[in-house]
Amino acid sequence: MHNKYTMAINFQLIDKSTNEPVRLSSIDDEICRNVYNVEPHPRFYGSNVFNWYDTIGFMIASGMSLEDGDNSVRNHYENSDMWKEELPIINQVIDYLQIKYTSRNWVSIGK
Repeated sequence: MHNKYTMAINFQLIDKSTNEPVRLSSIDDEICRNVYNVEPHPRFYGSNVFNWYDTIGFMIASGMSLEDGDNSVRNHYENSDMWKEELPIINQVIDYLQIKYTSRNWVSIGK
């Protein structure tokens, strides 16, 4: 059923060196190979390690910043007891993304 009050949440990651958006599947390949040291799964983000897209990506799409600060993705995870076990790998992914990309989401696009 369609709800007229529903709004899609979307995000893009912009390559800092080219200032161009990058396909999220390409970024997943990079994260799998360069952060997780595994081959990407043909269908699932994060291979069998950690699904960064449904967690970190969702927080970016929801309006949180990739850059450190009060409204940052990192701050969200570091202040949550629920993510303590995964926090080391979450921080590695955030570090990688911060080096290479800036983020844009539906919240910031309209501003």
